[in-house]
Amino acid sequence: RIASTLLTLLANQQEHIAQSALARHALIARLLTQILPMPLPLDHPEKTRRCFWMQEMTPEAKMDIMRNLCTIARHFSVVCFSLRSSRETDGARIIVSAAIVAVMDALMRKALGGS
Repeated sequence: RIASTLLTLLANQQEHIAQSALARHALIARLLTQILPMPLPLDHPEKTRRCFWMQEMTPEAKMDIMRNLCTIARHFSVVCFSLRSSRETDGARIIVSAAIVAVMDALMRKALGGS
């Protein structure tokens, strides 16, 4: 939630902040590649016990995470189109997009209500 708020603030103040797009890109890339845990593979033997995303969550918490991930994905798509294309930005675009999809997939696979 904090990252989503920071991204919105940076986007709204981009006229006053130099390199706002780069700051947003770096924030999203760091969050999704180094801070948030990635879901374990589907066939992992201890997925239900060790995967953060398979733990019990209230439906409200799950919806909040998904809503914030959607906002982060929207900010990321805007930032990617505003930056000049290079090997580094193309690689980060692919990795971050895959990380967003993996987390959303793990959240969607876990049935609501804890079953």
